[in-house]
This record gives sequence, C-alpha cells and structure tokens, in this order.
Amino acid sequence: ATRAPSAAKVLSRMSKEKVKDIVPRMKADVVAGIMSSMDKEQVEVLLETVFGGMESPLQVSIQQKLEQINNVNRLLQAKNADMPKIVESVAHIHPIVSSRLLTTIQANKGAHVLAKLAARQQGHEKAADVVDHMNLAAKTYKQLGTRFKDADLKSARMTEDLSKVETEYNLVKLMMYFMEHLKIEYGVGCTVVRSPPDETEAVNSVIK
Repeated sequence: ATRAPSAAKVLSRMSKEKVKDIVPRMKADVVAGIMSSMDKEQVEVLLETVFGGMESPLQVSIQQKLEQINNVNRLLQAKNADMPKIVESVAHIHPIVSSRLLTTIQANKGAHVLAKLAARQQGHEKAADVVDHMNLAAKTYKQLGTRFKDADLKSARMTEDLSKVETEYNLVKLMMYFMEHLKIEYGVGCTVVRSPPDETEAVNSVIK
C-alpha cells in the first residue's frame, strides 16, 4: 500500500530521459496506481514527459485506469455511496491500490467492503490479495517505526549530554562522537564549524 507514493517520489527524482524509457514498459494499471498518489499537476507533467502530448493507446489506458481509481476513491469517501457499487468498483482496480484506498476510510466500512468482495463469485482471491497487501503495509510501518528505536534513544541521551557540557573542548569532543553516531546509525554526514563572534551559539552541526 505504500508503494505508489514511494514510486511517485522515485519517478520525480529521475531524469526525463529515464522516465520516458521506464514508464512505457510498465503496465497501465501500475502507472495509474502510481499517478493516483500524485496531484493533478504532477500527473499532467508526467504524461507530458512520457508521451509529449501525442495520444497513444497506453496513455488512453492509463488515463482510463486512473479515472477508475479516482472513482473508487470518491465512492469510498462518500457518506451514502451504494455498497454494491463500491464493491464492484473495488473489484476492477489493482489490489495494491485497493489496499491503499481502503486504509483511508473507517475500519468497519473497509471490513464491510472486503467481506462483500470476498462473497462475490471469484471475489475471495481478490479480497485475499487486498488483505495481503494491507498486512504488508502494516508490517512495513511497524519496521519503520522500530528500526531506529535504539539509535534514537542513544541520540536522545547524547543530545542531553551535549546540553550539559560546560567547556568548548568537551563540547567539540562530544560533538565528534555524536556525529560519528549519526554517520553509523543513520548514514548522515556532518561537520563542525565555528560560528562568527556575533552568533549566540559557539558550535553548529551542519548537514552536508
């Protein structure tokens, strides 16, 4: 469920040449799923970059899939939307996209949609795929939340120690240890510079 926003960020950092090379080799529903996490302007820029204003079967398919996804989102967010219509629309979009959209609504409503989807003919497998992607997303969030727990606690202790230092020598010494810790645990490179005399702080940590 987290893949679309992440993929959108990756695409935004690529050169236009790479984007033009990669996107046409992707499936239309995958591209549409990525675009569903973008705003309207970003979608227009991406389409222009890839297709250059020239309409193609792939572009038409992508836009149709994107409209399907947006329609599902509108139905899910509506207070009085017809449940059979919601289930029918969810059944026709990619499970990864469905899992992401279902996490934006109340849990009981999402569970109801999944139950109705599973009850459809050949719908059980689709519902199972959606749940699998939701579980994967939950696992990813948990890993991200606990990955740096020990490092974060150590950072907090070191920051507290730095706040209590009384001499510049010890401040610089502890700062060097702290920067080494940041480099090892987070991959963040830092350096220490002396501030101008008129600055209130004696030492600043500057992110490269």
